[in-house]
Amino acid sequence: MPTVSVIIPNYNHARFLPKRIESVLHQTYADIEVIILDDCSTDNSREVMERYASQDRRISTCINEHNSGSPFRQWKKGMDLAKGQYIWIAESDDFAHAELLARLMGAIEQNEGVDLAYCQSNFVNADDEVVGNHLQNLSVLHPTLWQSDFCMDGNELLARFMPIINVIPNAGAVLFRHNLISKVNWTKLFSFRLGGDRYFWVELLHNSRLCFVSQPLNYFRMDGETQRGKYIYTSLYLREIADNVWGICKRTRVSRKVKTLALKQWGQYYRKARKHTREGFFQFHWNTFPALAKLFGAYLK
Repeated sequence: MPTVSVIIPNYNHARFLPKRIESVLHQTYADIEVIILDDCSTDNSREVMERYASQDRRISTCINEHNSGSPFRQWKKGMDLAKGQYIWIAESDDFAHAELLARLMGAIEQNEGVDLAYCQSNFVNADDEVVGNHLQNLSVLHPTLWQSDFCMDGNELLARFMPIINVIPNAGAVLFRHNLISKVNWTKLFSFRLGGDRYFWVELLHNSRLCFVSQPLNYFRMDGETQRGKYIYTSLYLREIADNVWGICKRTRVSRKVKTLALKQWGQYYRKARKHTREGFFQFHWNTFPALAKLFGAYLK
């Protein structure tokens, strides 16, 4: 039985899929199974998947005949199929350094009580060029914390930082114990379009312990061709951010200072979305109002 189950959920990423699969297969930590799922892609993803599966018996494939409508349904499907003690969700348009699994596995096994480990992420464009690093976003929260490795209680991370921004920007940077998924309210998760990743990490981190590896071993694609690039400037995304902030404030004690910073951060997203949205002026503001109301409710809670 493999120690790590690697889940690669794919939809129309045939262009990026070979680099993703190869970055998984070339991990120095090799006790893995690889589950590649396709959500009824319209490109040649299926051919790419089948070619690699025929070359490496660690790979299995699962192809939907109808689109599931949610990337998070694919996450769950992969986890239901997984046999490993640990889960790595390796998004199909991203890629990883060969030492990612080894470093994250070491962080979990060498620190007592740790259930989840994640590493720093580099941002890359469609041509695999590094265009940034998540550290520049995290420095707003704390000037030095993410510059070196650390371990922390999950509830502390939730209360201090997660209402402001999602400190785990990409699933491909994370390794976690399989049994943590019993915490997840899947029906709630399926209601999200993009913001479900923050909700997922909140569920896993509550009453857990995590470690952070400061070396950037994950390469997160930030490009207009990705679903994130197409979706981030919508009122729905703003509502999902607010829903997450509200959920964190209900789950753990969040200081008034952190709530204020969360409101300010949402305001920055709002201004960017207002500038770039394709929604009509009145439709955008009408659809955004429930999010603002929920945020003020969290602030007053």
